[in-house]
Amino acid sequence: MTGDPPERPKRIKLYTYDRTIKALGRILSQQPERGLLLDADRMAQFLIGTSIWQCGRGMDHYRWLSLYDGDALMLERGAANSIFVRHPSISIVGGLRPYGLRDFWKKCVKKSSNLWSCFAWAEVPPMYDPDAEMVPWPHPRRLLTITYYHLMKFPPMQHRLDEKGQKLWNEWKRGFDGPILRQHFDLIRAILIRTKERAARIALVLHWLQAACSKVSPSEVIPADTLGHGMKLALWLQQQSESVLPEIREFIRR
Repeated sequence: MTGDPPERPKRIKLYTYDRTIKALGRILSQQPERGLLLDADRMAQFLIGTSIWQCGRGMDHYRWLSLYDGDALMLERGAANSIFVRHPSISIVGGLRPYGLRDFWKKCVKKSSNLWSCFAWAEVPPMYDPDAEMVPWPHPRRLLTITYYHLMKFPPMQHRLDEKGQKLWNEWKRGFDGPILRQHFDLIRAILIRTKERAARIALVLHWLQAACSKVSPSEVIPADTLGHGMKLALWLQQQSESVLPEIREFIRR
């Protein structure tokens, strides 16, 4: 045989049962070009248990909050075993029953934590699995898989708003500034702040999804219309959060 030998395949960890921040940090450090989607079995136990609040000398709670903000993840385990991930990406999905939501809310209130506001809560009605019923339409899982393959081909880049988008964003922020400043409850203030900035995150995701569906690299400028859709979805998610847990609606109206 002639030519260069093939490169050795890079090992990728696809599944893990260890949901501690140390385990997830170790996986991310071994494959920094990839993120993690954490589908937490027993979501209530994960959110209320010690894995988020007390492990790692009491620092895990702050590390989870910093992950939401996109900060680097650093775990000191001795000079030879330290873990550092410059751009960590972890998303958490799962379901909770009403009593689980209330327990998590009470835990956040007791701990004065704004971890609640890092999640987008929504009531999901029962649905049948089209694959199980052999319904002749594409299952969303297949569409998402194709979309992710397209997204992986796009290089990282920074985006900006045009003049119309900047004006729209400034109006959006002013609408939240008053309620945020008047709110005396820290956790509700954090929820309003997250809603304000979540619109930008959603707009960025929509911008890249549109590019993936059209199979062209996303443009540097995010259109104002896309930002507007992100704002509508952010407000809808806040309303969903208020509806699934009436206690939040009562606090916001005070």
